Amino acid sequence: MKLIKGYKSWVSQQEFRGAIVIKSASAFPLLIWQIPFHFLSCLVEKKLPVTGVSAGKLFGLLSSESYRFRFGLFVLGVIVPIPPHTQNIKCILCKLRDKELFTKRGKMKKKNLYVVMIVGAFIVLFSCSENSTGPSNTKPGLPSNPNPEYNATDVSITPTLYWECIDPEEDSLFYDIYFGTNHTLGSEDLISNNQNSNSYELGLLHYETNYYWKIVAKDGTYETEGDVWMFTTSGAVYGTVVDIDGNFYQTIVIGNKEWMTENLKVTHYKDGSYITYAANSWSWLNCNSGAYCYYDNEPNFADQYGILYNWEATNSSRGLAPEGWNIPSDEEIKELEIYLGMNEIQADSVGYRGTNEGSKLAGGYPFWLDGALRNDSEFDTSCFGLIPSGFRSSSTCTYYGSSQCGGFWTSTGDINDKAWTRRLDYNNTTIKREAIYKEAGYSVRCVRDLN
Repeated sequence: MKLIKGYKSWVSQQEFRGAIVIKSASAFPLLIWQIPFHFLSCLVEKKLPVTGVSAGKLFGLLSSESYRFRFGLFVLGVIVPIPPHTQNIKCILCKLRDKELFTKRGKMKKKNLYVVMIVGAFIVLFSCSENSTGPSNTKPGLPSNPNPEYNATDVSITPTLYWECIDPEEDSLFYDIYFGTNHTLGSEDLISNNQNSNSYELGLLHYETNYYWKIVAKDGTYETEGDVWMFTTSGAVYGTVVDIDGNFYQTIVIGNKEWMTENLKVTHYKDGSYITYAANSWSWLNCNSGAYCYYDNEPNFADQYGILYNWEATNSSRGLAPEGWNIPSDEEIKELEIYLGMNEIQADSVGYRGTNEGSKLAGGYPFWLDGALRNDSEFDTSCFGLIPSGFRSSSTCTYYGSSQCGGFWTSTGDINDKAWTRRLDYNNTTIKREAIYKEAGYSVRCVRDLN
């Protein structure tokens, strides 16, 4: 009892709070084991542990990975002042049961100190297993505050997902994102894993469609699966425009611009003057002004596929587009492509660019040959509806590509008598940007700025 009182007095001098209750005399040799718990609880949890423990509970603490980890750190990094009352206590560690651990002055023998430090190192190593948490840890909080909000309607078809999540220990969090059109989200719906930001750009979605998503938050040890959220995208905003010949065209709003969803088939300029009709090869090659033709010289072809124009017609000062509309510039089409998912570097490059933006831009499924373009899951999601209207060669005046490829002029000229175009091919999901000779025959789309 004298030793117990002395230990309690020493603990009090160290400014520890609470009383040590010894429920078994055999637990006395373990008193020294409580010291690191006092220290580490102060450092790690910023609070004092309960010191009224029995021998059985003390052994239970030592069997916990968290407490073994703390004790190991203590032995390695902290020199504990040992009270003189313990000078006759036999060491119970590392086969030192028959040797005194401390000198008569209460200081730990150097040799034994090294042994205890080695034991501490082993405790740290073996307690830090793959599944070890070290100091106590809890699960991340439940992901919350989704944007788009739960059950939101009329959501943009190019939304960005946002959410919030708090970790009790302020650990760094990583997220898995599940997204799909079925409320039961499975592994096939995982679209991003282990990302460290709480936002995600989805790209182009379908109009008037219910989408479901959830977040799984992870802190490296535990994970918290969030609720399943749902939103509905907006409907397409359609309109119409009429040209000077009285042809009506359906239009679609994409971003901040309104686009024709059909190829132009006007035969007069906006001022009412005729556009030259160049049916045969000689007239087409020798035409020094704007001209048009029908694919394979079949006028009925225009009802579905529109008319093919040379670049001079698209760039005529008399105006080819309907009033208030214009032939899109190369930059305007780049904006459209970026809206569909390309990055700026891809949009500025030449040749086939992007991923599946061509499939998004295309439409008229039965008109395309079977291939990668129309078989892409995002075919026609933009409702732009580009069809395989083919083209006319600038050198041979031969018609090519009906059902295989489709493209259209831009209003932007290039050097060497060329102008920029866009082209889709049935076996490619991307968009080709190339400068071709202005004498070629290509389709035309029109656009107007809603701003």
